[in-house]
Amino acid sequence: MTDPFAEALHSDGPNPDLAEKLKLYGRFIGAWTFDATRTLEDGTKLTGRGEVHFGWVLEGKAVQDVWILPARDAGPSPSLGPWTFYGTTLRVAARLRSRRGRLAHLLERSP
Repeated sequence: MTDPFAEALHSDGPNPDLAEKLKLYGRFIGAWTFDATRTLEDGTKLTGRGEVHFGWVLEGKAVQDVWILPARDAGPSPSLGPWTFYGTTLRVAARLRSRRGRLAHLLERSP
């Protein structure tokens, strides 16, 4: 059984009409790991390994990333202290942004 939300969000590749506009972020499609270091005001250094995933979404009209620190397979990471997070960014082609403005206007006017 597939998850309807994931199925609606995920795309196999870029929309051909928008591929050129999205190639800046499209080149990162895949899964990556990173080493993170943060220096606090008192000089304490927090370190750990994280993961980031980039994928095509919204019928290939956008690239979404998901950042995770610590990486899910890293286990407990006391060296990170309270510096842990999940985050996401949606990078949308300009053509879709202009439509979003109109959609927001329509939603505001809906009863």
